[in-house]
Amino acid sequence: TCSVLVASAALSATRRRGRGAGAHGGHGSSRVVSVAQRAEVDESGDVDAVQVVQGQMPNGVVQFRAVYSKDFPRYGEEYDRHAGSTENVYLLKPENTPWVMVGALESQSSTNELLQQLKDTDAKQELMSRLGHLVLQYFDGKQVPFIEALILQRPTESTPLLVHGSTPIIIALKNNLSQEALDRCRLVPVKKNTTLEIEEGRVMRFVLTPTEKLPEALVAFDPATGTLFSGKFFSAHRTIPSTAQLFDTRGIAGWEQYADDWFHFFDVYFFTKTAQAAIRKIFMLAENLHGPDVEEIAPLHGPVIQEQVWKLMAKYEAWTEQKIREEDRRDREVLVMYASAYGHTKTLAMAIADGIRSSGTYVNEMDLEHSSAAEVSRALEACDGFVIGSPTLAGEMPTQVKEALGVVLSSAAETKVPCGVFGSFGWSGEAVDELQSRLKDGGYPMAFDPIRAKFRPTDDILKQCEAAGVRMVQKIRQISLDKKKSRARDVTNVKVASVENQAREAFSK
Repeated sequence: TCSVLVASAALSATRRRGRGAGAHGGHGSSRVVSVAQRAEVDESGDVDAVQVVQGQMPNGVVQFRAVYSKDFPRYGEEYDRHAGSTENVYLLKPENTPWVMVGALESQSSTNELLQQLKDTDAKQELMSRLGHLVLQYFDGKQVPFIEALILQRPTESTPLLVHGSTPIIIALKNNLSQEALDRCRLVPVKKNTTLEIEEGRVMRFVLTPTEKLPEALVAFDPATGTLFSGKFFSAHRTIPSTAQLFDTRGIAGWEQYADDWFHFFDVYFFTKTAQAAIRKIFMLAENLHGPDVEEIAPLHGPVIQEQVWKLMAKYEAWTEQKIREEDRRDREVLVMYASAYGHTKTLAMAIADGIRSSGTYVNEMDLEHSSAAEVSRALEACDGFVIGSPTLAGEMPTQVKEALGVVLSSAAETKVPCGVFGSFGWSGEAVDELQSRLKDGGYPMAFDPIRAKFRPTDDILKQCEAAGVRMVQKIRQISLDKKKSRARDVTNVKVASVENQAREAFSK
């Protein structure tokens, strides 16, 4: 692709946030102070516009907002609503101490556009000379051009830029920044109870909020402005153009404007007990504040939240609780199928079923002597695990068990559910061994060791069966947990292409 400058303009306007008289007081307007647009043109000639808007928030915080239209090609589950997006970066400008920037633009296009706006301006010189701290709340490698630009364009005589982030982010930066950039900055790991003194009497508080999908996450609170910089938490993917105000609005209509976007983003990232713990840390931060309350939430994507702050925070808690409840009580089902010549294998099956039920899981009992292949197939499709029991008759399993085994092994399911085998025998017990061997060869994980009973099962064997039922449920839950963990991100292993010269080139264009 190549970059083509489509248009550049400067706008100045005052926008009222629509508060009622005396609603909260003190917060009156936001002002769009500049906007520029660059287009990415690919070989087919398609054009996708990216805007960068610089907005002044009422509390003195400056927002740089990269705006992506709904037609801009962005891929991933979080963009499934195709509603566009923003990348938000915030600048705190204390009067007599180094400035603090929170966040980083996440694409080369938006980085180039911001730098183009600042080229040869007093604003650029002031930013580069006054900026002392960069706080990162998320990292996937795409932020490297922006970070290096901030580091390398500062005056050479300046003190090193302090880059604050959680330990996973610090490790990733060491692996991805150029050596020149590393030499001109200082990486500062944020740990429990870490704070940042912005100016005398103004101390930013950090809270680590890791989740499976966001192991590097942290939030930051600025008491002077009452701003909670929330990172990915409370974000939404929706285009907020230069003509729109950067805040949410009050009332039911204000909630409904972004409710679906907020929920979709939540649904993608915050669906586990770890996420619930992170959200509760944010609540604890808000509850333990002495002095200024949380007046607004400044996320990495979407609108700055002022009118719906506490409703959205409460909704996050409710949504997470609902997600976890649904998962915990989801109707898991184990299929217990068997054939029994003299009733002994059935006795084993019933004991295993008792163990499964004791763990709160539904049991579908199936006597194979009275079940068709189609019924077995349907039951397999519905279950989260199964056990199959067979007597040994003349050294073999009976025909009904062979047919059921054939249905199992011919299943087209990509994910093999856990299983177990059991049976009674009189002399040799080959049927249980064959069941185990065939299922293992078919790729099915065994939830417990095979259970065999010679003739009538003893009390000890029946207890073993009940324990096997409990173990089956544990295995199913572990597989479910492993699937969730497989969706987790490892930030420390993020690798990006060499970017040593990208930032300098962007500034020089």
